[in-house]
Amino acid sequence: CRVEVVVDGSGAANAGVKTGDVLTSADGTPLRAPDDVLEVLSTREVGDVVELELRRGEETLRLKVTLG
Repeated sequence: CRVEVVVDGSGAANAGVKTGDVLTSADGTPLRAPDDVLEVLSTREVGDVVELELRRGEETLRLKVTLG
């Protein structure tokens, strides 16, 4: 799931997510399609922290995102 837009000041931006990153999992759940992201986040609430695993070029990163 490629990140198309990161909103300034959002939890994703504050955690370091960048446009072009490829999300591979959220809290250990594999993300294979955009709907997978929505499914995982729909079970969370504002203020929850989600650990995202993503690829940025050749690098794999794990970022903790506080949902807003």
